[in-house]
Amino acid sequence: MADGMLTRAERGGEVRAMQEKLAGLGYRGQDDKPLASTGYFGDDTFAAVQAFQRANGLKDDGKAGSKTLAALDVATEAKPQHAAGPDMRDASSPDNARFQQAMEKLQEMEKQRAHAGLQPLFADNQQVERTAGQLVLASKAAGMDRIDSVVARLDGTGVFAIQGQCNDPAARRAAVECNHALSQPLEASSRQAGQLDAQPQQSPHQQQDQELNRARGL
Repeated sequence: MADGMLTRAERGGEVRAMQEKLAGLGYRGQDDKPLASTGYFGDDTFAAVQAFQRANGLKDDGKAGSKTLAALDVATEAKPQHAAGPDMRDASSPDNARFQQAMEKLQEMEKQRAHAGLQPLFADNQQVERTAGQLVLASKAAGMDRIDSVVARLDGTGVFAIQGQCNDPAARRAAVECNHALSQPLEASSRQAGQLDAQPQQSPHQQQDQELNRARGL
């Protein structure tokens, strides 16, 4: 890192420290593999750096220069230090079933968009996972029990989780903005979803009003 930048094929303690920070923030390697702290800047580290850069409004060239490393330090310091429970990908998480529902429905939605000749909403599996995590969080906050389907807003800037039939006015809905979802590591969504379990439950009327307001806003 003589030039102040970490790039592909570099090795050493600075690379390992960066990998540990990225993994601690929930970033993963290529093809969604866990990011190991090997001290070698390979394809998995490159993918994790790119994902971090995209989530933080930086040039996503996969090179860890001064701006990327400084943003990584800030994000690491801002992360809560209390012990976290399992994230939604873990089968032991109470939100795993709903997360799997969201992943399945998002993937189905993307296939339908492709068949219709529309651009995909997500660039990689990590973006799908992050959006699924936010759908779990939003649907829990709305008092929903499950996610039966996911539909995209016409302009592609947001998605709805739906419990019930899509064409049923009584179906329950929870909305998520895509730009916000892509900036939220799954670890953070998992932690927030777990915190909802400790909060008092809303009445059905409060939940319905909240869902309607979200739908109108999206």
